[in-house]
Amino acid sequence: MPQERDEENKDWLIELMTETGYHPDPGGMCFGVANMGMQAILAEEFDLFETRFLDLIEIYSERVGIRQVIDMVKEERVNPTKQLQDDAKKSLITTLNLEDKLREMRKEWRVHLLQVEKIDFAKLKGELTNKENEFLYAIFLDQQLENCRNELEKLNIELTNPEGDYLAFFEGVEIYQRPGLHRPLFEKATQLKQDTLLSAPLVLSKKLEQSGGISRISTFIGAYNSDELFKYFSTLKNELQGSKKPIVFILGSADHAITVGYDPAVDQWQFVNSGREPERIPGNNVQEISQRVFNAFSTGSQCAFATSVYCNKANEEDFKTRMTAWEKQPEFQEIHKIDAQKAKLAGSNLLLLAASDNDPVMVKNLIKEGVNPELVADEKGNTPMLTAVCYNHIDVLKELLACPIKITLSLDVQVDSLYKFARDAQVDEHVMDELIKKKIALGQPNDSSAVSVTLHELATVLGHTEISNLLEQYEQNKPAKTSSDPFAFFKSEEYLSKRPAVDTSNPEEKPVSPNPFDQHH
Repeated sequence: MPQERDEENKDWLIELMTETGYHPDPGGMCFGVANMGMQAILAEEFDLFETRFLDLIEIYSERVGIRQVIDMVKEERVNPTKQLQDDAKKSLITTLNLEDKLREMRKEWRVHLLQVEKIDFAKLKGELTNKENEFLYAIFLDQQLENCRNELEKLNIELTNPEGDYLAFFEGVEIYQRPGLHRPLFEKATQLKQDTLLSAPLVLSKKLEQSGGISRISTFIGAYNSDELFKYFSTLKNELQGSKKPIVFILGSADHAITVGYDPAVDQWQFVNSGREPERIPGNNVQEISQRVFNAFSTGSQCAFATSVYCNKANEEDFKTRMTAWEKQPEFQEIHKIDAQKAKLAGSNLLLLAASDNDPVMVKNLIKEGVNPELVADEKGNTPMLTAVCYNHIDVLKELLACPIKITLSLDVQVDSLYKFARDAQVDEHVMDELIKKKIALGQPNDSSAVSVTLHELATVLGHTEISNLLEQYEQNKPAKTSSDPFAFFKSEEYLSKRPAVDTSNPEEKPVSPNPFDQHH
């Protein structure tokens, strides 16, 4: 796992959102937080964003501390190891007016000790003292538990107070990461997925709305070593000289997203990485910001991500001009050039990103440089083909199908895994019902029922007509392709580092990729 992406850094936010009635997706938290960070930077409210973020972390920490105390007090209540000192006993008796109660209890204890337990009268005073100590200590512990519960309730009231804007933050994170949970808020024909501009109209602050909203002025994909990433940010910093307003870059891979903003008013990089504390990095410290980004995405000598550039609508023309100039710089073009070396080092990640971000040119160039789509899958088993079908990226699919090698067009799955995939892909689970009914004609399918699903059938139930027709045509006129066709395909280095070695003497043999529908992945 990359150095700055440990799961514990988002667990606290997941817990707070869950306990306030939201439904966070652990796999998509970073995308939601990245976009809320983007909004704050463009609204020039990063100070407020940082303060509230730190407040939430403090609330979470206090809750954890109180719950630990509750657990210890409960354990002490069952198996007492201490007793109150005399001063504490007197204070408790006085505060709770326990004098009369104690007199009644001493009478009951005396009768029980003498008549039931039949203790020696000489030991009565000592036993009565022990009973009183146990009685008062139990009351003291109950009082501590009640105090803890009251403190938790106060924190909950603070967390859900509309004036704190915490719930607005939670709602924004959820809409960005799980738009499918808010389907009635979108137009009926809209394909719901994690897309900033799709969800932004529902989440933007009043300040951003009044300024005209936000614009996405550029998107591109790249893979970088640490030196190349330094060039990325040093050339960017030069191009931003003289700008007056903030600009934001959301950087995203298949499983992570972060926000890098630049605010010229304070000459400062503003960095948001999931559940970690927001950071400020001096504008001239390009080495630090490039290293932060590298650590967030790298698992070795390379990191790969898609860059999406956002600004306020009012500053769109200025920043478009700057981004166009940046992308024309020789150093920028050099680090984004797709050649055999780049494809070999990071081809698999780049192809997955290209399929997800609908970049058919990148797909074509990677295949041309020898990346084999059939050997590419992420840790969950999602392939470029499956991604293109689910996201309705027909131009990407055309490039994949044009690849001079066999492409697998079917999957063997279990019913419960199929529904899980639908949820993960932001697809209404009901659309899978028809497909499953066709596959299992008789009887009620159970969760472990096995079905064989083609990508054509999947595209059909998703309502992606053009893709469905294209796949049907491909299946009917399937070209005679084999994996031994004369084409310079190879297994990219990051592919080899994730999968066990196989006997490459057999050109038809390939390692088995994980099944994206398999619930165990």
